[in-house]
Amino acid sequence: MSAFEWIPSLFAADPLYVGDALKRVSADYSSIHMDIMDGHFVPNISFGSAMVAAVKRIAPRLLI
Repeated sequence: MSAFEWIPSLFAADPLYVGDALKRVSADYSSIHMDIMDGHFVPNISFGSAMVAAVKRIAPRLLI
C-alpha cells in the first residue's frame, strides 16, 4: 500500500460538466478536494455551499 493517496481536485473540472467529472472520478477515487473560497478570507470565489450540496446529491461517497 502506498504512503499517500492521489485526490483529484474539483477545481480542475470543467464547470459545465462537473456532474460528469464526479461520476468519472467516483469510480476510481475515495474522495475529492474542494477549494471552498467565498471571497471572505481570500479575494477569489470558487465553490460555496450550493456546490457542496450538489456534489452530495451526485456522489456522496466522495465527501469526507
